[in-house]
Order: sequence, then structure tokens, then C-alpha cells
Amino acid sequence: MVLIEQGKVKLEDPVEKYLPEFEGKRVEGSQGPVRPMTIRHLLSHTAGFWGNKEITPEKLDLIRNFERPLDEAVKLIAEYELVCTSRERIGFTPALDIAWQVVSRKSLETIAQDALFRPLDLNRTTYLPSKEIRETLPTRYLRENGKLEKQRSMAEVELRFILPGGSLCTTLDELAVFGQMHLTDGVYNGKRILSEASVAEMRRLQVPEERPRAYGLGWFRDEVSESGLADLVFHGGALGAHLRLDRRRELVIAFLVHQTAVQTLELKNQLLEQVDVMFPVPDGR
Repeated sequence: MVLIEQGKVKLEDPVEKYLPEFEGKRVEGSQGPVRPMTIRHLLSHTAGFWGNKEITPEKLDLIRNFERPLDEAVKLIAEYELVCTSRERIGFTPALDIAWQVVSRKSLETIAQDALFRPLDLNRTTYLPSKEIRETLPTRYLRENGKLEKQRSMAEVELRFILPGGSLCTTLDELAVFGQMHLTDGVYNGKRILSEASVAEMRRLQVPEERPRAYGLGWFRDEVSESGLADLVFHGGALGAHLRLDRRRELVIAFLVHQTAVQTLELKNQLLEQVDVMFPVPDGR
């Protein structure tokens, strides 16, 4: 959204304008191409791509192989047909990877640092943590058949692939700062980071009909106000992270754990329930 405000790209721009390999994309089993997908479709996961659940190992490798450069992954994603034409969101898709490739004249790390991390003084937030930083991460385990199995350490991985939709390395405090900036309509510590209009657009419905957990731009949405803007936006991550911005409570909830989201779901939900009890919604909200 910062790049959109800078005029580098527009929400209604067709993706094929920047990435010709996405021109004329078809849905599996169809005869003709769908209408051109736009940057807005990518940011709201409504471009018709396959999701990351119950997919083939080949497709999963495109968004989980951190030793493959992003531009190569996007070219391989373009070889697959779409799975729907309705523009209804299907799971969490690789659309953000493609959206980033649209504007990746520089690396994602470089632009993110310039546009967001440095202005917010996020000195420990990066998409490309050094080996020394990766060695400080807690050991990750996966529960299989009742046993905890140790997983490959990120320190052993040669990081070449930035997953725009889910490979950020940060701290609890810095994640909370990012949330506070959104909660105050784009301003943090007296500094304007994002316009109020951009923050509002990210909270707005991006699919045809309102429903629980409908997607905005980059956020799940809930608790929709009469204005049509969500008072609650949130997102989780594959390794259990969860960021939640609750405008009714004027609260940022940040939860970090180095474990798979499925295995920590119950714990996360218990913590959210406790937060709701500790911080009740004020009268009149």
C-alpha cells in the first residue's frame, strides 16, 4: 500500500502489465481465459489461484522451498491453471508472492526496509535474517504419531527465497508497533507511515458478499461496523504467529510461537479468550 501511495503501482492495474506470463490465464477445464486479474485481486486472494491446503507436493514446494529465488517460483506458479472464476477467496494462495514480483525491481528486503521497517524503527525486523539470527530461533518440533520429531533448523537453510506472505523474522515488540500503526490509522509516534485512506481500504470488503472472516486487503475481517469497515482485522502464520487488531477494545494482540499453527491452535484460542475477558468491549462500542 505504501508503494501504491507512491504511484509505483495501482490496485486496478492488470497483473499481466508487469508479468506477461499471467496473460490469458484459464481455469481448469474451461475453454477461454478469465477476465484479467488485478493487483487488488492478488492482495485479497481473489485471483482464482489454488490455496495452500490439500495441494500437491509440487505446488507446496513453490511456496515452501526457501532455496529457490522468488522470481523463479513465480514463473513456475504461472504455468498452472486457475481453479475458479468466481473471484471468491480459496484458502491462502500464492497471490502475495506474485503481487510482490510485480514491483520487485529491487529486493523485497530493500523496499520493505525503506518503506516500512526503518520509518517505524523496526531494527530487528527482516525478511533475510542472518545465520547468526537464525541460530537463536527456538528448536521447532512436529508432533507425529504421539511423538515430537525435531525439524530442520532454519540455520541450515541457505535463504534465497523470500515468501512475501509469510517469512518475516521479527520480535514481539516490533510486531506490536506495526499493529499500533494500523490501529491509529497509519500514524505511529507522530509519524505518518500510511494514509488513513489506505488503512481503511485494507479493512473494506473485497469479495461480493459479507460473511464471517471475509478477506480485505492483506487481512481477515470481522466485527464490521455500519460504515462497512472491519473493526477487527487479523492474520495468522504457518508457524503459529497471530496478529490481531481490535478497534473496539483499542487493542493490539500479538502472539508468537515457533511451532506449526495447527498444533498451537488450541493454545492461541485460549489466550484470545483470556484477552477478551481481561479487556471487555467498552459500553457503546
